[in-house]
Amino acid sequence: MIYTQFNFPRLARWQSRIARVPKWVWIAFFVGALVPIVVILGMALLAGLLAVLVVLIVGMAIRFIYRLLHRRPRRGSGEIVIRAVRVVDP
Repeated sequence: MIYTQFNFPRLARWQSRIARVPKWVWIAFFVGALVPIVVILGMALLAGLLAVLVVLIVGMAIRFIYRLLHRRPRRGSGEIVIRAVRVVDP
């Protein structure tokens, strides 16, 4: 039991009323207050992940369409292009 001492009678009266409340009522109160908070935070997290997924899918679709419209021609018919040569002397 929590006990505080004040020179304010109304505050002492409220403190004594709160001290008589059973422990299970406080547990029920905090569970009832925390469950909605956890649900709201979970929904916010899910909404954020859904937004990221939508952005990734739209970006992938735009890149795919861009590549279809701006195709690069293939280089020659199987020729090998050497861009750099490094000679290693034994």
